[in-house]
Amino acid sequence: MRSRRSKMLARLSKRLSSRDSRQSTVVSLLSLPSELLIIVVDWAGLLDESVDTLFATRLSCRSLRDASWPLFINRYFQKRSHFLGEDSLQCLVDISQHPILGPCVSSLDISLRRIALDKVATLPLNPGIWPRELKPKIPDDVALLLDKAMLNLRNCRSVSIVGPAAMRWKPAPWGVNRFTQALDREYGKGGWRYDPFKSPYLDRSSVVDYTLYVVLSAVSKSAVELHAFSIDFERGDYYNNFYVDHDSIIGSIPLGLSEQFRNLQKLSLDLKAIITSPKPYQPSSLPTQLIDLAPNLTELSLGFSGKEICDGTLLRLAEHSSELPPLKSLCLTECSANLDPFVAFLRSHKKTLRSLTLIFFRILSTYPAGDAKDEINPWGDVIKTLRELDLDYLSIHSSLLDTNCVEFFNKEGVGVYSVLVYAAGVEKVRKTLGEIAGVRRLGSVDTSIRQE
Repeated sequence: MRSRRSKMLARLSKRLSSRDSRQSTVVSLLSLPSELLIIVVDWAGLLDESVDTLFATRLSCRSLRDASWPLFINRYFQKRSHFLGEDSLQCLVDISQHPILGPCVSSLDISLRRIALDKVATLPLNPGIWPRELKPKIPDDVALLLDKAMLNLRNCRSVSIVGPAAMRWKPAPWGVNRFTQALDREYGKGGWRYDPFKSPYLDRSSVVDYTLYVVLSAVSKSAVELHAFSIDFERGDYYNNFYVDHDSIIGSIPLGLSEQFRNLQKLSLDLKAIITSPKPYQPSSLPTQLIDLAPNLTELSLGFSGKEICDGTLLRLAEHSSELPPLKSLCLTECSANLDPFVAFLRSHKKTLRSLTLIFFRILSTYPAGDAKDEINPWGDVIKTLRELDLDYLSIHSSLLDTNCVEFFNKEGVGVYSVLVYAAGVEKVRKTLGEIAGVRRLGSVDTSIRQE
């Protein structure tokens, strides 16, 4: 009996010592500095992309909660994405008023995405499910919520307005999935329709006008100092090009943005999905109005839907080249320009421009058809001008169209325009430009030139 009792006590003592050892190990880990503890926890796979994993780790103990706090903020609060809906913006207001989370928001995306019942679908409004979203609202209610949020987001340095297609590659705006799931529960899947541009109070075209006005107005009333501002109306499966009233867009830019844009360094306007000018070659004032507000701008990216918009915009920019800030990086997408204004624009930034990207870019002839000068290759002058610049990076993609400078033909003799040119480093850029300038006609099936 005594021997049996001794064995039981020995096993119990062993278990207790093992437990004490494990507890000692855990205590030793938890006593590490937060920087080291978070590395160990991350190595153990407790901080992966799964929401449940991170939340479970934070709820396990106070030490892990405190150590994972920076990661938690960085993943869920540093960059926010919302749409102009009451619940979505109320969440942003609550975050902005939080003493710790509010100052951590440095980037804000506002989506054109909207959730509204299609007028074609005759579905009764159920006041028991999301009544604030389903009933028609006064637009000013949404504007006031965004104004209230922006007043508290003093550390926000980047604001973007993005279209539905662009959001496919980014996290969905807060509140969208939650609302669609509620509609599925209420009406069943397929029992309601989604139109990204439909709204209970706005028609399809005025959604862009209204979004521009609400966002820019909220920024103008805030104390933020933006370093980056972008508009990304990327074309996608949801919509085709549609006309937006030119004067309406210009009128939506408040004069009070000068303080917020004073330190703006990066401006990106991707307007492929909208047409800001009803007539060909009519200059658009939207880019120049925003550029005029940014004296310290160094990176400019412009994208349009056709030659009539881009040509007018670049012509206007060339005319005001002496008033523009010293650009270091320029990206032009789906653009065209007359030769003389474009060359003048490049030469005006000869001392500062270091990076140039041209995608689906076309040089328009500046001479009447049949004129002897019409035979002159416009890209020849452009390449000559580019060789005078000290470019560190040059990218030409699907450009050099309809010129005698570079012509590619497939086996059937049909011209193809898939031209790729990449070059990094001043010497490589100039060498690549020299090779392009020396080419007159290529019959090769290979339609790409690459200089890495």
